[in-house]
Amino acid sequence: MAGEIEKEQVPRFGFSGDVVELVLDIGISLARAKARILASLIPQRLDLARRCYWSDVAGILLNEMYLRTGAIQDLDMAIRYARSAMPDRVLPPSQRASSATTFPQNGQYRDENAENQNNLACYLGHRYLRLGARDDIDEAISLAHQAVKNTPQDSEFLAGRMNNLATLLGDRYSAMGNAEDSDHAVRWARESVEASSSNDGDALPVRLNNLSALLGEERRGNSHRVLSRTDEAISCLVRALETAPESNCHTGTLLYNLARLHQVKFRDFHDEKNLERARQCFFAALTQKWAFMNTRILAGRVFLSLPGIIHEADRAMVAVRTCARLVSASMKYSLKTKDKQRVLSQALGIGSDSAAVALHVGMGAFYAMALLETGRAVLSNSLLNLRIDISSLSESDPQLTKDFSRTRGLLDGSRDPLGSSRILENLQYPVDSQLSRRAYERTLISSIEELRGHPMFHRILGHPTEAEMLDVAKHGPVVAVNATAHRCDALIIQPDGISSLELPSLTLHSIRAHRRDTQSVETLGWLWETIVSPVLDRLGYDAPPAGGQALPHTWWIPTGPLVGFPLHAAGYHLRRNSETAMDRVISSYTLSVNALIRIRQQRQHHGSAVGKPEKAIIVSAPSPPGHQFLRHARDETVAVGQACESIGVSQVQSAFNPFDTLDALKSCSIFHFAGHGRTDKQDPLGGSLIFDDGDELSVDQLLETTLNSNPPFLAYLSACGTGRIENEGATDEIHLASAFQLSGFRHIIATLWEVDDELCVTMAKRFYEALGREPLTDVSVRVALHEAVKALRDQWVQAEVDAGGGQIRGDRNPMLVQESSRSKALWVPYVHFGA
Repeated sequence: MAGEIEKEQVPRFGFSGDVVELVLDIGISLARAKARILASLIPQRLDLARRCYWSDVAGILLNEMYLRTGAIQDLDMAIRYARSAMPDRVLPPSQRASSATTFPQNGQYRDENAENQNNLACYLGHRYLRLGARDDIDEAISLAHQAVKNTPQDSEFLAGRMNNLATLLGDRYSAMGNAEDSDHAVRWARESVEASSSNDGDALPVRLNNLSALLGEERRGNSHRVLSRTDEAISCLVRALETAPESNCHTGTLLYNLARLHQVKFRDFHDEKNLERARQCFFAALTQKWAFMNTRILAGRVFLSLPGIIHEADRAMVAVRTCARLVSASMKYSLKTKDKQRVLSQALGIGSDSAAVALHVGMGAFYAMALLETGRAVLSNSLLNLRIDISSLSESDPQLTKDFSRTRGLLDGSRDPLGSSRILENLQYPVDSQLSRRAYERTLISSIEELRGHPMFHRILGHPTEAEMLDVAKHGPVVAVNATAHRCDALIIQPDGISSLELPSLTLHSIRAHRRDTQSVETLGWLWETIVSPVLDRLGYDAPPAGGQALPHTWWIPTGPLVGFPLHAAGYHLRRNSETAMDRVISSYTLSVNALIRIRQQRQHHGSAVGKPEKAIIVSAPSPPGHQFLRHARDETVAVGQACESIGVSQVQSAFNPFDTLDALKSCSIFHFAGHGRTDKQDPLGGSLIFDDGDELSVDQLLETTLNSNPPFLAYLSACGTGRIENEGATDEIHLASAFQLSGFRHIIATLWEVDDELCVTMAKRFYEALGREPLTDVSVRVALHEAVKALRDQWVQAEVDAGGGQIRGDRNPMLVQESSRSKALWVPYVHFGA
């Protein structure tokens, strides 16, 4: 964890939780009101000073709230208030020259200005760490330099301002590698510690922590120099822990950083003592109740991933239970989607490691599955839970239904009830919609507690029970594949029980090796041997159904590094002996068990059969600026339009931009997009469908779109990688297909990677032809895609065999002369998400 900015006059709360946030909200409201009232008065010097003071206080409290919740809007507001607190910014030009001499006797004005500069530098530094804008860090360092320069040498604040300058220089060094930044950062950090007195209390541990962070990150020079700096960094943290009070909210950070340093020493020198010391410190940081929640989550995440941790049953289970509580508590309804995604990225892997620990210590498959559900897919589950249908309560308790629906509507959706962000940018004292969102959240929680008093909703927003999990498998088994460094397992839900199957041939190393070529025939064979064949054997699907019976349905939940692998296409297709998933089951994917439960509940409310769909929205976007022209996209949409008419769709309409499309989705049954899709390696919420005018329909926009009151039936996304995740550091649930599902679509046809332009036409024709053979139901969608993909698979196999790729050689130990394809298996990437 990077060094921490030291804030002046920030309240030091010795506890965490909703009470602190409520107190902060009250303080923010008062400070904003004071600043706004004073801004309306005649700008006399006294009123100006008070106005700057209250703006500064508002900025401090907003920044503190950001550190606790991660809401970027709080940080943006803190920066605006900090700017408005700068005297030179708010004084009329005629008064600026004289203002600097208002307090010439003791330099009070000079030090006040330094305080404002220091605080603004802090907030800009935080935003740089969040968003990475070079302008923010450069301005922050410039302001921090000015703050140090404007601070008298005998000021009690000088050491803290030098510490902040050091931290900001270190942040820029981490990103850009300028050795001069590193040298200056360490020098300022040392001066800050030396200038600190024993009376500095909470501040000295922070300064020692930051010096340690700078020393530990500097890896230049020979191994002896690096080791020397690492040891000095450890000594700084040991001293900081000895100095810090037990209830200091930074103690968790100190422990976490100390653990990381011991982890580095273990990696470099393979000393088991350092590994054990790292375990102890990570565990202590996780269980430090005064620490910030994100620090505790990070500590728990690393602790559970450490080698050998599953053999320490007692500590491991304490960590598992603590992490489960923390991850659930971190998902605040007031946070916007991007803020939620950032918070949850810190918990990446916790669910998988927790499930592995639970299985190893014998806690059972249901407990492991519950932990997996709690620790992953949290963002999607949060959105699904918020969109739960309570219309059945409208007659017996209309007021509660109205209150819940209204508050939920204010929190869920892209519309900001308080106005446009473009207007807010130009207001000196803007409306704080994040503050209002937290007030709405408290109202929503109160409504939820009332709802739980009704028998039908006594478990509203709770985690799935074992009975609910078993019920979800009545249409076919659900299989979650969990891969960790500790062990790899399949968790299998069937109507009569939940079981686990260890997968000894599956390792993280083999997953990484095959990720380089997920499209190859070799990878399909590896998936069959290591995962799919053992699972299907356990389910009793060791051969195709006899006597022409229908294929059973199976839902897959790949997790972590397995997301994006084509489990549905696993097998040895060129052998033509039914050693494939496709010849034994019809495969679908789901984000989580909870997602499947919620979608099934929605289906019960609206009915499983659709009848004749009323409207289809078809988008053809073959030539957006800067992208390759898709010659066959228009042919595809023409064919889809004709197919929709043949299955009885009464209206077939086109859409040409994201705005019209979002509006049309509210009343359509089928949505078909043929064009380019984009995934964002840095931000999974930035993935999008690209229209011909260059505008994009993003994952973020879709996640803040609610169509549950009239859920569309089918989205067919004929674009590249609509079910793909590019960023391995992101949550394993966010992509275009999941965004359509979470917005309300019951079924999504998506792709795992790039698709062939010409084949897209054939695939779409085959799918809609198969869909039209039977009444439109949930089953018919799954069957239609399976039949379309299988037909193209069979054609590909025949072409490969005809070309010599499937000849058999030898009598005793038959093997394929060429197990790899001469042409790519272009049928593989098409997948179904839904119930």
